[in-house]
Amino acid sequence: MKSLADAVVYAVTYLNRTPSTGLDDEDVATLDILSAILQKCSEEEKDALSDAADRAFLAEHVGAHRIDYMRDYLYWMQDLFGKEAWQLNSRRGPCSKEALTVARQIFGKNLEGGES
Repeated sequence: MKSLADAVVYAVTYLNRTPSTGLDDEDVATLDILSAILQKCSEEEKDALSDAADRAFLAEHVGAHRIDYMRDYLYWMQDLFGKEAWQLNSRRGPCSKEALTVARQIFGKNLEGGES
């Protein structure tokens, strides 16, 4: 499940980061379908996606260090499933300690939705 979650996080983020002028109708429809499917994830699948988003965030930090991608990975679960249920990539609690430390260094102490 880990590899599948990693692939989903990277694919959805890539499509979301593609300028709207670069997306055709099929790309937009694909994103809508993926989002609808992901809304039906089991709790175990959500945990796998959450872990994958944290891994992607940390990999982006030590790799290309693209701030816009880092923000997307940091808020991946919160953006997909809502602030009521998720805080950054954790269920209304702090995300992984490592990811939260790096995020605060980059985005400041009071992250939107990441206060703890």
